[in-house]
Order: sequence, then structure tokens, then C-alpha cells
Amino acid sequence: MCKKISQTILFITLPIIILLFSFSYSVFDTNYFDNKFKENNTEQVTGIEHKNLLRISEEILKYLKDQRKDLIIYEEVNGQKEQVFEDRELQHMNDVKKLFDYGFKIRNLGFVVVIVIIIYLILKDKLALLRTVKASSITGLVLIGILGVIMTFGFDKAFTIFHKILFTNDLWLLNPKTDIMIQMLPLNFFIDLGFKIIMIFITISLILILISYLLLRQYKVKYE
Repeated sequence: MCKKISQTILFITLPIIILLFSFSYSVFDTNYFDNKFKENNTEQVTGIEHKNLLRISEEILKYLKDQRKDLIIYEEVNGQKEQVFEDRELQHMNDVKKLFDYGFKIRNLGFVVVIVIIIYLILKDKLALLRTVKASSITGLVLIGILGVIMTFGFDKAFTIFHKILFTNDLWLLNPKTDIMIQMLPLNFFIDLGFKIIMIFITISLILILISYLLLRQYKVKYE
């Protein structure tokens, strides 16, 4: 009974942990910001020099990792020193930070749970562990594939639904003409970020499927 419960928990938790890891790795990749700022000509759009845009993005990431208390940042915008983000943007980012905090907690707790279950199943039933990892990874691939299709053919709508589910207010509706946050991070920033997350998820899942398949095959040859 305990083994079955452990397998069920691992089956559900593993794809979630892979997704959260893929998300964290992608979001906190400063090279991605650098490339997108160049691609979107963000320096001209915002009136902020490229090197300062990178500094601002680094401060945003520090804020999300709880390494600074707020996002009150002063920088030269169109040649004049001013506060980069206004109240609406600051309030929205406070909401975003709360979601990140929850995500970090789920990721860390889930990681511990997965490790404990893996150790338990290694000692109890290695074959059950391999089958669970393989089945969970395949299921995760199918689900992320469905998400990829939805993003490909209706990202705008999915993006809106996603925000309406996660936020209880409309602070995420920023003005691209006046709000620097949305000028720095336009829709295509999130579209490409989403596909980057999906590709990392797929890569990790395929590796797990391959490893589990090879070990299962080895196990079968050994005991048959």
C-alpha cells in the first residue's frame, strides 16, 4: 500500500518539479533578457540605455528572489533621472513576487518529496521506480505538448486567462505607451519565454524516459 501511494505521489509530483525547475532556469537567465532587449530594440522603446536595462532586469530578478525589498529604482529615461516604475507597476510586481514565493516553496518541498520517494523505491522496488518515472515523464510530455499547441494557436487568449486566474485584480493590464515594465517585457518576451520553458521541460523529460527505458531493458535482460 505504501509503495503504491509513493508511486502515485511521484507520478504527480515529478512533472510539476520539472516544470518549476524549467521555469526558474528560464526566468532567471539574464542572457535571455539581453537577447530580447536587443531583438525588441528596447533601448529605443524605453529611452533607457541597454546596459541600464540589464541592470534594471537584474534588480527585478533580485526582487523576485527576495534579495531586495522593493522595485523603487531610479535610472536615466530619455536623458533624465527618474523613477523607472510607477505605483501600478510596483503593485503588480508585488503580486507577482507572492506567486514566485509560493512557487519556490512548492518546488523546494516537491524536490524533497521526490528525493525521499526515489530513495524509498530504490530500496523497496527499483522496477516500480523506473516504471513510475517513465510513465510520469511520458504523461508530462503529453500535457506540455497540449500546452504548446494552445500557446502556438492562441497565446494571447491563454495569457489573458492565465492572468485572470492567478490575479484578483487588473493591475497586470499595463499601458505600453507609458509603463516601462510592459515596454521592457512585451508579449513576445513571454511567448518566447514560454516556449523556452517547454523546450527545457521536453529535454529533461526525454532524458528521464531514455534513462528509465535503458535501465528497464537492462533489468529485463538480467532477470529473464
